[in-house]
Amino acid sequence: MRVRVELFGRAASQSGRREASLEVREDATLRDVAAALVAELPVLAWIPDLCRPARNLEYAQWGDSVAEGDEVSFIPPVSGGSAQQGRPMDSPTLVQITDAPLDPAPLVAFVEAPEMGAVVTFSGNVRNHNRGRRVEYLEYDAYRPMAERQMRAIAEEAAERWSCRVAVQHRLGRLEIGDPSVLIAVACAHRGDAFDACRYVIDTLKERVPIWKREVWEGGEVWIEGERDAPVTAEGA
Repeated sequence: MRVRVELFGRAASQSGRREASLEVREDATLRDVAAALVAELPVLAWIPDLCRPARNLEYAQWGDSVAEGDEVSFIPPVSGGSAQQGRPMDSPTLVQITDAPLDPAPLVAFVEAPEMGAVVTFSGNVRNHNRGRRVEYLEYDAYRPMAERQMRAIAEEAAERWSCRVAVQHRLGRLEIGDPSVLIAVACAHRGDAFDACRYVIDTLKERVPIWKREVWEGGEVWIEGERDAPVTAEGA
């Protein structure tokens, strides 16, 4: 049977591909799919050791089985993600992934409500230094459908836990120094809950959402995968 593997971030830049269609046996597991991928693209030999598997836009276990037509991905540690995806206005959450510059005004307008006494916003901006390097710019890549689903789940978790309204935007593509890469707006009845909910959203987003950044400085570049610098090209992989 055949399964499709989506490639992004370091895997895409090192292999020069965004997907792979693989033939695997009928009782194959996600670990078998990873082995088949490495056999076809040996430059990705790091994937079984460093990545977390996902199947049909949900995180999974290496021993989980796959079926004909499944969409598989292998998620490195995330970097903490131009059609916009969102929820209708009667929902307490709004999630958007976009290639366009971010604007906090629509997010604040979405979360504001007469019963909400506190509105907290967060902007994560591109800074000019990281790990002792002077950064020139960043480039964000994502597994878009899974990133949107995970972001929505996080926003809904916060909305339910703190009885609040939550709006989140994340930008992809090239970002210059000072550009916001992620915006969050939270509205709650009380300020303590609003601060707590906003912190939960950004902290959890950086743990769960498959978005990565490529950091470029004079004379070098890397993919940021958690606390690890990963090479952009196959050399040194």
